[in-house]
Amino acid sequence: YASDFLSVTGAGVLDIKRIEAQLFDESSRLEERKFQGDPSALSFGTVKSSAQAIATLEQPYFERRAPLSIVVPIYNSLDALMGCVESYLALGETSAKLILVNDCSDAGTSEWISNVAALYPEQIIALHKEVNGGFIEACRTGLDAVPQDHDIILLNSDVLLTKDAIRNLRDAAYCRPWVGLASPVSTGSPKLEIKIPAGSDLAATAALISNEYQPRYPTVITPEGQCLYVRRWAIDEFGFFDRIYERGFCEESDLAMRMFTCGVDMVCADNALIGHERSASFGKGARNRHLERNRPVFMGRWGSYYHPAAHEFVRRNELQALRDFVGMHAPALQGPSENLALEGYLETIEATVEEIPAELGNLQVLDDTEVVFLLPSVVTGGGSLSTLQHANEMIRRGVKARILSLTIPGEVQFQFRAPVIPVSFQEFFQIKKKKKKVVATFWLTAYFVAELKKRCPTIDAYYYVQDYEPWFYSKPDRFKVVQAAEKTFELDLKCVAKTKYLQDVVREHHQVSVAKVTPGVQRSVFYPGQQEQHFGRPRLAGLFRARTPRRGGKELVRLLERLFVAVPELDVTLFGDSTGLPEEIADRVNLVGALSQRQVADLYRRSDMVIDLSFWHGFGRMGIEGMACGAVPVLSDSGGVREYATPDQNSLFIDTAQLDEAVAQVLHLCRDRDYRLKLRAQGLQDLKQISEEHATEDWLSIFGIKPREGAVDLPLPPGLFEEKKKKKLVALAG
Repeated sequence: YASDFLSVTGAGVLDIKRIEAQLFDESSRLEERKFQGDPSALSFGTVKSSAQAIATLEQPYFERRAPLSIVVPIYNSLDALMGCVESYLALGETSAKLILVNDCSDAGTSEWISNVAALYPEQIIALHKEVNGGFIEACRTGLDAVPQDHDIILLNSDVLLTKDAIRNLRDAAYCRPWVGLASPVSTGSPKLEIKIPAGSDLAATAALISNEYQPRYPTVITPEGQCLYVRRWAIDEFGFFDRIYERGFCEESDLAMRMFTCGVDMVCADNALIGHERSASFGKGARNRHLERNRPVFMGRWGSYYHPAAHEFVRRNELQALRDFVGMHAPALQGPSENLALEGYLETIEATVEEIPAELGNLQVLDDTEVVFLLPSVVTGGGSLSTLQHANEMIRRGVKARILSLTIPGEVQFQFRAPVIPVSFQEFFQIKKKKKKVVATFWLTAYFVAELKKRCPTIDAYYYVQDYEPWFYSKPDRFKVVQAAEKTFELDLKCVAKTKYLQDVVREHHQVSVAKVTPGVQRSVFYPGQQEQHFGRPRLAGLFRARTPRRGGKELVRLLERLFVAVPELDVTLFGDSTGLPEEIADRVNLVGALSQRQVADLYRRSDMVIDLSFWHGFGRMGIEGMACGAVPVLSDSGGVREYATPDQNSLFIDTAQLDEAVAQVLHLCRDRDYRLKLRAQGLQDLKQISEEHATEDWLSIFGIKPREGAVDLPLPPGLFEEKKKKKLVALAG
């Protein structure tokens, strides 16, 4: 009977009388499952009376536009939050205040929330909760702060708003009588997803949809909680999220079914596109746990109605017209057909180049692009992560930067402003735009960029040297690979490195000059913890990856064996591999396996020391990120770590070849808290000028690209807060 839920005369408009008839047939079943937990939740009797009441309400009650407030529940994930707030401020929105509900986030996130509210008192309100109550309680706190005549938008903190999103969403909420809920389409949504076309970005795709697509405002069964417009009349009639769903998940679907079964219309603003990362605060593990706990409750209440209604929504597929429209503007790409293999790599590319005609069509997805980074594959770590961050920051500043990948990217948790474009070898060689900046990254990609330069001499070709990669391979068994990696410095590409050490190594071995950029650290992810407030066991974090010998796993094990004897209270957490430690210390170490970037940063903030005994460091990402989080780096003295690390001033250098001395040094750091805090304080001071923003400025200077004007003025992340902004806050506090 699901088709009866929708009127045959209206474009997806709900028919109240038919719904009531179906509901009343099921009244005995619903009577046995009355709502519990939230007094505002509805029993069947209320559902029946509400349906009758809605049918008799005068139409002007629904059409009168109420004022609007936007509520953002927040728990950590500062980097995502900063993007969300920036996207709101960029709209120049003055009629809808942003209410930031801080659900007892960490100190750094809480500080930033207070700072941004102080900088924008006319647009932003900050509410700080002393106890973390979960998503639903944070939403209810925000609702309590909203004037009682306002509509509200519930906005996840990992959402990026686009230029017309709020206006178009508001229009959708008033497109027909009896609309109670509305959601936009999104880049990260189970049922309302729109994929950004290859070569485009979030802003451009949103503008295309807003300006050129005729919205249909289709009815949806369960609007998305990531950006949910709730009409005030609907709150008055049906209440709000049910606390029975505790920390979150299914609560918006429950509210939607309460309204749906009474004939309330729920629509999709199919001309409003937002960016959504998904589960930035929860994380995938917590998300799945909450869903497993709450889904049976929701289905027990609403399964008889939800299943047929959801089936009908899927059958109608009313967003397909929009997806087809967006797809019309997306050129068809073949994409990668083979993986890159180290062995025989040069032979493969030579054969590939011979097969590709000298004259190829233009890769139109990059027509307007200014900067192109080429990756062999995409991971959220190492040099790949640096490249993703550079491209994102350039796009944020109005520079059209894109990332190409020679392999199909897997699922990556990263807030992309423009998705990675997987291309085949042949498609890569179709880049022809004059004066485009094309950057090779890992050594494998240097051959592609060099060949492209031969075919299109007008491009500017660069080689981003993030490590001396010939040393990645042992010469006896990978001699040809080492030779291939070494030859990349003879390809006449403009080399760029992030440390003086790499400049010197390349100059010494290949007589090639190398430009330098500041090491980029995403300070909105890696910001200080509160180590100065910790008085318990010394805490050590590090990477353990037995399958990669150059990471110093064996040396770390030898050191820990000695440390556990001398300091049995030492608290050690290692990430990377989830197995492989010797039995002698396995039960003493918290081995947590693979972590996301945010999880690594959180671990560092809960650690006093971060150890990295790699045989060499391009610039020592672990050390610099640990230092930014307030942990003291314990490092092997090699490579580019001296770009930021100074022994006995902001870090500790040890040589595990002299194990007794190394053990003594680390013991001193473990036992002398004052010494640790002294190194910590100096490290935080020394890193004030190192950030992704500074690295991007260096890149744009090398490219000869002027920064775009009009960027939103935001407080810097903790650890970088500028004195002039502090003075402004003091003046505002008056």
